[in-house]
Amino acid sequence: MSQNIYFYHEYEITQNLEQEVKKLLDICFPNTFSGRTFFKQLPHSRYLVWENDVLIGQVGLDYRAIKYGEKLVNSLCIIDLCVLPEFRNKGVATKLLQSVKNLAVKNKINALVLFADTPHVYVNFGFLKYSSVKIRFLAIDDEKHISHSVMDKIYKNCFMAYFLTKDVESDCYESETIDLLGYLF
Repeated sequence: MSQNIYFYHEYEITQNLEQEVKKLLDICFPNTFSGRTFFKQLPHSRYLVWENDVLIGQVGLDYRAIKYGEKLVNSLCIIDLCVLPEFRNKGVATKLLQSVKNLAVKNKINALVLFADTPHVYVNFGFLKYSSVKIRFLAIDDEKHISHSVMDKIYKNCFMAYFLTKDVESDCYESETIDLLGYLF
């Protein structure tokens, strides 16, 4: 069976497509999205993977400058990559990551970054996993949908990065505060 990957800006997602994305996210992340297509904030864009007429996977993308110590770095943030259980371990996530990488290379993005509960797919792709990083971000209450504070928090064994240029040294992630200049994706 053939799989097709399509890129969408978030504002291009139709009502019918939104329902398909909600269904996929609810299956892959039970009790997390409460019928939404996002957790804290809408992504800027998405890749969606279809097999025939079934949506089998997705990844959200957020493009932003992130401050690493004193350096601003153009980064593509990977959000909620998921694949339906029956299609896992068949290379779908890797195809999504390759699509993201290709987009980043084409557009001169310096780094791909993400937070992962299950890092093996990303490590196999070439992402570096950091044991401890200090992250500054805008806190959003996902139930009330309000921004409430700027947070500094240490994250252990879940922040990951894939460097596309030499503009940022890989060890700066553990030695400098990383300011997301926005919400935690």
